[in-house]
Amino acid sequence: ADAKQFADNIRRPTQVPLFAQSMAMIEPKIIFRNLYVPVLILDPISEGELFPFEKENDFLKKQHPHLIQHEIFENTGHNIHYERKEKFTQTILSFLNKVKSSKE
Repeated sequence: ADAKQFADNIRRPTQVPLFAQSMAMIEPKIIFRNLYVPVLILDPISEGELFPFEKENDFLKKQHPHLIQHEIFENTGHNIHYERKEKFTQTILSFLNKVKSSKE
């Protein structure tokens, strides 16, 4: 809501709501603990990765195999949609088609 709330999220993660905690502490298992909708995780992997989350994302996929699609983008930085436009677009469209098909 404001700069103070943002600062509290970072400085006092144990004193803010769970969603804010998960963003500050980077704990996807908190965000996805009650998952009931399909989720696409795009995972860029490059040398010297600042936040390597492949193991955590694979764990989430195993927890919710029918809901999570985990796509790894090798040799790609954080801005997947700029670096790998075609694969990004194909992955998104494929995911959306799966979601659409599952609803029919």
